[in-house]
Amino acid sequence: MLQNEGLRQVHDMLVPHDDQSTQPSEFVPHLFYSLYQIRKDPSNSNQLETSTGFIKHRLKNCKSLIATNEDCRNLLSKSVEEWQQDIRNKEKELEVKRKMLDDLGKRLQVFKERK
Repeated sequence: MLQNEGLRQVHDMLVPHDDQSTQPSEFVPHLFYSLYQIRKDPSNSNQLETSTGFIKHRLKNCKSLIATNEDCRNLLSKSVEEWQQDIRNKEKELEVKRKMLDDLGKRLQVFKERK
């Protein structure tokens, strides 16, 4: 599950719930279907507004959540390349810490053997 509360709220708003009784339809496929229907019958352009009204409402709520949550803004402000670099940096940091712990463990073992 998402650890960031703001992103969890955005996720819950955009993705169907596991609970079958309150499961909304995913809005991205719904949007594509609405666009397909309009392309099929251009005279019924009112259908797009009707079909996608809930999408606009959800996106507006998501935008509001992101705007009011600094952690969300920081997480979402990075590009994919920046995230890849951050991940590589974190992996390097973890490797250094793992090596330090291994070295400390070996020193403790040597210390115990001397006693």
